Amino acid sequence: MRVIGKGGLGRPASRGAQYAGHCSATFASAQRSRRARGKPRSLSGLEPHTGLAIQGARGLDSGCWKSSHVRPNGWEAMPHDDAEAAARRLTALLAGLNLVAFPSLVRPAVPYDSPPTADLVSWARCFYASVLLSHVRQLLGTFLAAVRAGQTPGAFVLARCIFELGAHAVLVHETVGKRRAAGDLPGAWENLARAMVGNSEMRARGERTSAGTEWIKPFHVNDGLRALDRFLAKAGDEKPAQEMYDTLTEHAHPSQGAFSQYYRWENSPNGARVVFVPLHED
Repeated sequence: MRVIGKGGLGRPASRGAQYAGHCSATFASAQRSRRARGKPRSLSGLEPHTGLAIQGARGLDSGCWKSSHVRPNGWEAMPHDDAEAAARRLTALLAGLNLVAFPSLVRPAVPYDSPPTADLVSWARCFYASVLLSHVRQLLGTFLAAVRAGQTPGAFVLARCIFELGAHAVLVHETVGKRRAAGDLPGAWENLARAMVGNSEMRARGERTSAGTEWIKPFHVNDGLRALDRFLAKAGDEKPAQEMYDTLTEHAHPSQGAFSQYYRWENSPNGARVVFVPLHED
């Protein structure tokens, strides 16, 4: 595998290393546009599947930290049918995540230009799992704060980000697992490098790493969605990940889904009018 210079996997950080933490959980669906009267729907449609990322991380962590706290007892037993239950589930999950302490990870003494060893791949798996869960708990805490404050538009944007990270986690778990099962350590290392330090922006600009090499290509979000589809199909969920992602995207991009959260149509003596929320009557 070609070495990724400073900012790459296992080398001292450079500005490109800021992109290394893109990973973690998923939500399986989201609320759609406002009802006819302009009031936001409850979050009962936001079915949390954050556990997908946890499962992926626990499969990658190689025992480098205690993951038993991540899913508190009784988490699965909480009902899924309303917004309050979903909020309780996510709050319990966040409490478990906050109990996890990530130790420092000393990189095995393998030369950067040498083939990866099993120990080096295990170290990279711990690295990925640690940033995966660090990022999900940060975003999940922000998401819950937005929901509690009634900041639905911001919650949509955060949910879309979390969804992408969850799809990413499932994809990495799948690809790295296949490489390791085949005894392909260079392939497993390369997939982890793509997951951790892949950088489309730097590649598009033609910028090079400090070692003079091209930045490695990251996984595409569509690859993650396809991996998530395969995961959900095994779990008996027939709703495609792309459909869920499209709903979140519609409410995150400048389009009807996002804009419709701020107004409603109603009749008035002078004809149809648009009323903006919060209401400011004429």
